[in-house]
Amino acid sequence: MLIKSNELGLTMKKLPLILLATLLPFALLGQQKQEEYQLFRAGVLAGFNVSQVEGDGVAGYNKIGANGGATAYVRFHENMSVSFEILYSQKGAKRTLTNASPECSYKLVLDYIDVPVLFNYHDTKIGIFSAGLSVGNLIRTKEKRQGLETPIPNNSYNSRVLEGVVSVTFMLTDNLGLNLRGSYSLGGIGQRTLNPNNPFDKKCLSGNRFGTLRQFNNVLTLRGLWRF
Repeated sequence: MLIKSNELGLTMKKLPLILLATLLPFALLGQQKQEEYQLFRAGVLAGFNVSQVEGDGVAGYNKIGANGGATAYVRFHENMSVSFEILYSQKGAKRTLTNASPECSYKLVLDYIDVPVLFNYHDTKIGIFSAGLSVGNLIRTKEKRQGLETPIPNNSYNSRVLEGVVSVTFMLTDNLGLNLRGSYSLGGIGQRTLNPNNPFDKKCLSGNRFGTLRQFNNVLTLRGLWRF
């Protein structure tokens, strides 16, 4: 079949439009991919901890405290990234009147500025799976026994601690996520001495263990994530 010169000229003029119409969907898809997997992305986190201190003679995740701060993701692969966080995190231990006699009420406050560094795997169907390490800087300590604040012996708790962290973030939308996290201190947070001659220690805290005991933070966290 022969094509007349005027028809060929008309076809050549339309060729850019044809190519544009053909390639536009792929260009838009590529742009969407580029936006979906941004190299750098920041966000904010807000929620709460439920925590206990192992080695203090008080069992159970009874201490509730705030957890919140900022995060930044550096994406180096479609499914992988490294993230950094700066958090204010309230930890400690608590025995309330609901699970012990009134004379055994106890509360330990340990507030930290935590800086986690995490490796993340991004699953498009579920969310973000994370694991890594966190450096905690202790900024406040307080202890109450029988409702009264009591002095904490010097150097009982380390000013800086290292924690192992695992978490999963369920992404509800591209911006909004729900984060569940568990963390445990590596090497301990310090040590306390439980004295068998102290009535409170003997009745409320010892768990039949006396002497100088190493202690560890054991924390579960629930937070919301908003990514910009």
